[in-house]
Amino acid sequence: MELLQLRYFLDSARSENFAKTAEKYMVPPSSVSASIKRLETELGCQLFDRCSNRIFLNENGRKLQRSLGMMFDELDRTVSELSFAESEKPEIKMLAKSLREVMTNALIEYRELHPNQRFLTVFGFDEDNYEEYDLIVDERNESYVGYEKIVLCTMRIRLCAAPDSPLCGRPLTLRQLRNQNFVTMGKQSNSHRILVKACKNAGFVPNIVMEINDTKCYVKCINTGMGIGLSREPAETKPSESAKNFLLVSDFEELQTYYIYYKKTSSNPNLQNFVDYLRKRDFWRSGV
Repeated sequence: MELLQLRYFLDSARSENFAKTAEKYMVPPSSVSASIKRLETELGCQLFDRCSNRIFLNENGRKLQRSLGMMFDELDRTVSELSFAESEKPEIKMLAKSLREVMTNALIEYRELHPNQRFLTVFGFDEDNYEEYDLIVDERNESYVGYEKIVLCTMRIRLCAAPDSPLCGRPLTLRQLRNQNFVTMGKQSNSHRILVKACKNAGFVPNIVMEINDTKCYVKCINTGMGIGLSREPAETKPSESAKNFLLVSDFEELQTYYIYYKKTSSNPNLQNFVDYLRKRDFWRSGV
């Protein structure tokens, strides 16, 4: 049972709408729904009655809502009092060259715990002036001289298509996709390099019909059938748990490890707290 999970429930209880809660926390509605279902499993009872794509708070839910309402009121007051003394915290400068959506969710959650912590955050593939940043999120990169490195997470890179694509669900080789359209993130992105290299090894140049730097637009283009693209999933995910639109390409296997690079000698006293938070966070949970 997690604090964010309980906040998801409390907001959903007030609105009786998972989508509104998801919009508030900037996560997919499916993440909120799955979180509530895990909470119900842990408690051993349903908190909402579900009917025709609607949810209705039941008596169990109302009991929990009353208790959590009082608990969070007191918690928020205490956090506010503690945070007041930290109002002059220096900002943390972060460059996210990878996992931009994941890091956005991490920042939102961290700011809930430390509302007065300020961040100067740049999300970009081609930013090279890295020395001004306290923390960088990227793949393996030996050029970050003077930075400590810890593993953030490892993910499997897979090819995917629209859920209704005839390519889904059947064994394929990469070369069988040579006449298909592809979409990628920008040329400076790791996913673009992986795709081009893999296709080259299979003996063809991919027909890239669109390059996109916005993650949500990228996913939408794939899901609406504009082209095949790359997507990430936790390295330990079982095949049966994978999304239906991942393609079964026998000769494409890519594991990618992402790192936190941070200045251990930074004069910012709050940097280590944020690094420790990232080290402990479950990055499989959402926004990956």
